Amino acid sequence: MRKTILFAMAVVFCACNVQVTHPDDKNNETHDWGEGNGVTRPVVLKLSSRQEQLLQQSNEFTLNLLQQVYANEKKYENVIISPLSASMALSMLMNGADGNTLKQVKDALGFGDWSEEDINEFNHLLLTALPRLDTCTQTELANSLWFQEGFPVKEGFTELNKQYFMAQVENVDFTNPATADLINAWAANHTHDLIKEVVDAETIYNCVALLANALYFKGVWNDKFEKDSTRNEDFTSSKNVKQVVDMMHKQGEMKYAFLKKQNAQLLELDYLGGAYCMDLLLPGKDDIPGLLKTIDAEEMTGWEETYWPEHKQVYNGDTSIWRSLNEVKLQMPKFTLRYKRELNEDLKMLGMTDMFDGNAANFSRMSDVPTYVSLVKQDTYMSVDEAGTEAAAVTVIAYEKAIAPENMPKMYLNRPFVLFIREKQYGTILFAAVIGNPNEKK
Repeated sequence: MRKTILFAMAVVFCACNVQVTHPDDKNNETHDWGEGNGVTRPVVLKLSSRQEQLLQQSNEFTLNLLQQVYANEKKYENVIISPLSASMALSMLMNGADGNTLKQVKDALGFGDWSEEDINEFNHLLLTALPRLDTCTQTELANSLWFQEGFPVKEGFTELNKQYFMAQVENVDFTNPATADLINAWAANHTHDLIKEVVDAETIYNCVALLANALYFKGVWNDKFEKDSTRNEDFTSSKNVKQVVDMMHKQGEMKYAFLKKQNAQLLELDYLGGAYCMDLLLPGKDDIPGLLKTIDAEEMTGWEETYWPEHKQVYNGDTSIWRSLNEVKLQMPKFTLRYKRELNEDLKMLGMTDMFDGNAANFSRMSDVPTYVSLVKQDTYMSVDEAGTEAAAVTVIAYEKAIAPENMPKMYLNRPFVLFIREKQYGTILFAAVIGNPNEKK
């Protein structure tokens, strides 16, 4: 059974000495996706039975996060996330967490019953193997740690993240606006300039530490769309607004199935090289929330074997392998989209609450100075055209100092209250009031 690694609802791009024109390129400039991209001999991703279970549970985090973000998104009609980037950044954070904070992070990521060594080794395997699964896809991952100058960081925390996540470590002054430029330059460098700004000077001014993960993906379709077949057609948006889009067309034998449980159509598009694919799902009644609730990570790993099993035939000593495919007409819009989102509330809904609470967060394995997470943010980019897909993501996690709880009563007048104005010696009351709406005008 082939195990499917989910990136951001299954999108991933390619490089076998192919020249491709992108819609954003001025003057139809072409990109050479050749051997010069640093990809060497392909490797086989080998997971132990325990790691297969870990991947299965990690994929549940993918589906849970996508479902949560989509449910919480009120402003934009498109949601593009990278659960892999978020999971890797949060796994680095895990190495500094302890107590209930550690438990919540591991549980939400799907790693609850696993040792931190297992989790670190699993992430290290993905980090080193994914970029080399085939020579026709460009997949790059990078991690970094940024610390305020003079902030006491425990050596064990940095060493674990350097060893398993190959993290770059920098000491900076977060109060200096130039630090934001440094972090943004790192993000741009590791996403091929697709994501150039992930923080600003104001956002990180009070930071004492920041973790970052960058993911870049570029792949060519195994069977490309013909540009001459792309034409303007209607697309009805999620807000039921009809609009004209560039619609790509293709007809032929494809990996297609109808999922009865989800009442949805499924189509798999392979990228050149065969190590990556894009899964497309179309619900029967535009019921995206219902579809997301019924997708099961374990079931997804079996789609390939269930719907398009391999068949072997031996003829004159030669073995041929083919799959049971379907004749399909496919129409798919081409697009270039950007998306960014603060994930604080989404992660809280998945159970990571303590790390955002200055009184409850426990990052004592990172530093003896009490800290909490003030921001988890992800920026993403995705472009899909006749040639293939290009996608990038950067996840940043910012820490600030936790204010030590003070042993004093607190009175917050943030609800209706009573006041009196009185003379002190005899208690003569001059004014009495109930303030129920400070903004009310009369």
